[in-house]
Amino acid sequence: MHRILEQRGYRVADNREFFTAPPSEVIRLLLQIREVSESLRLESSHDLLLDASAGARRAQEAKHAVVGALLDLGYRLRDAQKAVDQEIAHAPGERDVSTLLRGALQRIGRA
Repeated sequence: MHRILEQRGYRVADNREFFTAPPSEVIRLLLQIREVSESLRLESSHDLLLDASAGARRAQEAKHAVVGALLDLGYRLRDAQKAVDQEIAHAPGERDVSTLLRGALQRIGRA
């Protein structure tokens, strides 16, 4: 805000934080700053939600792929789901399918 008021020629002195801007100009500037700030916050929040949902979707897809692979190897569904859930709880975060499968296999007892 100070920079904008200075650019518009309202600063009294270089070494002071005093301005001669009319109150209506300051209010208009404050409203513009608030509008831009809210717009940026909404865009940022929207981007974070998209990133979070994409990450959650990838994690769910990896989990399903690993459970499917364990079923293909002959493990029971309950054992496969339990091993994958334990592996995810042990080392949370986004991992690729092969790393998750390797960890789940170790938990089941077959490497």
